[in-house]
Amino acid sequence: MLKIIGHNLCPYVQRVVILMNEKNVPFERIDIDLDNKPDWLAQYSPTGTVPLLLLPDGRSLFESQVISDYVDEISMGSLQPTESFEKARHRAWGEFGTAMLNIIAKIIYQDTNEASFDHSVADLKRRLGILENQLKGGLYFTSDDFYFIDGIYATVFRYFETIQLVTSVRFLEDYTKLTVWYVNLQQRPSVIAAVPKEYRALLLEFISKKNSYLARTLDQIEPEYSV
Repeated sequence: MLKIIGHNLCPYVQRVVILMNEKNVPFERIDIDLDNKPDWLAQYSPTGTVPLLLLPDGRSLFESQVISDYVDEISMGSLQPTESFEKARHRAWGEFGTAMLNIIAKIIYQDTNEASFDHSVADLKRRLGILENQLKGGLYFTSDDFYFIDGIYATVFRYFETIQLVTSVRFLEDYTKLTVWYVNLQQRPSVIAAVPKEYRALLLEFISKKNSYLARTLDQIEPEYSV
């Protein structure tokens, strides 16, 4: 059985887990504490990051895209388009989604004042407008069929719920097609199963320990959501 070494909040681990759930690939998930990494992690992951895929024969792969491509290739069917240009287009827009994750990371870690926070939110909304124009109006990115790129954006959209919970920001209110995509992704079993049931509380606790504007907003939210 394949083993996925990850962290319970990591969106890049979620990408891999969503793909494996979609393709019914048996795996064991082992989440580690990234602030107290096990000594053996460096043996398999030269970057010291997760996700990490461990094969039964002792071989390993790191980097989420590499792992996902490998798992997709060794299992039945594919979550990538078969036509070359469309496959490349999915890859390009997947990178666009990764850039959005980087902005979200900036909000969590680096935006220490309201002005910086507002700038990052505006950048996200601008990118969402660009993304809205790429959608055809189906359930997912390309159509009514689920692809790997949908798993990437599921991990992006998952942050919106928590950020909107503790701020006045509303990311998708102006985007009809994105809202349909968001709703369908959040209801998909593979997406739900990619994080622990207590994900929201864990994410709020994680944010609260950072020195960011978003972390300071946690003191002002309703008691049932406080950490």
